[in-house]
Amino acid sequence: MVKRTVDCIVPFYNEGERVVQVVAALANVASIDCIICVDDGSTDHTADVLKTKFPGITLVRLEKNIGKSGAIFVGLQEVKNENVLLFDGDLMHVSSRGVEAACNKFLADPLLDMLIIKVRGERRYKIMDDVFRNYIVQSGDRILKTKDLREVQRLHPTGYQIEVAINQYMMVHHKNVRWFPISALNFHKTHKLSFFEGWGKDLRMDREIMAYLGPVRRLRQILFFCREKIR
Repeated sequence: MVKRTVDCIVPFYNEGERVVQVVAALANVASIDCIICVDDGSTDHTADVLKTKFPGITLVRLEKNIGKSGAIFVGLQEVKNENVLLFDGDLMHVSSRGVEAACNKFLADPLLDMLIIKVRGERRYKIMDDVFRNYIVQSGDRILKTKDLREVQRLHPTGYQIEVAINQYMMVHHKNVRWFPISALNFHKTHKLSFFEGWGKDLRMDREIMAYLGPVRRLRQILFFCREKIR
């Protein structure tokens, strides 16, 4: 019996050592067959560092920044596996064991259409994150079937709309979706950028999401999408 595996897409933009540490953890996950790193027009030398340290990865370099959705869809062109793991390049304290456990949960259940990987946010934003269910509804870390992601591509999400576009597709088509926690930490954008740049980027993300979903569908995702943890 052939072991089921996943291909992994890691989009990044000027992430420096953060994405290097993420890829180092992913490289030790046995269930990942191929790591596809998409440099979304970075102006630093992260791509060169990644290629030197991890010569086995597939590295795609974009000449200009096209946004997260676009970068993921470029990476999707390189996916050969029937399953794909989307993983953010800016997480901290990523454990190979945690990612492996998530992959195994998904791969063990052929009836599961998507597994949201729930990471941790900063404690000071916990109430807001819990109310809006940010690390489920807007999680950039998820495993799904490649054919479903290709269908989402036809809906033309842009920028930060990719996650909510996937959610909406899953809800409309009554897909089987669960979530699973790992110990990785996602710092708020103000941690990487200045205070005003961080909150400005957050507001831009919210505007893009609202433009795609509208208030009713966004509320439905917050209230009803992916309520069950995988067992």
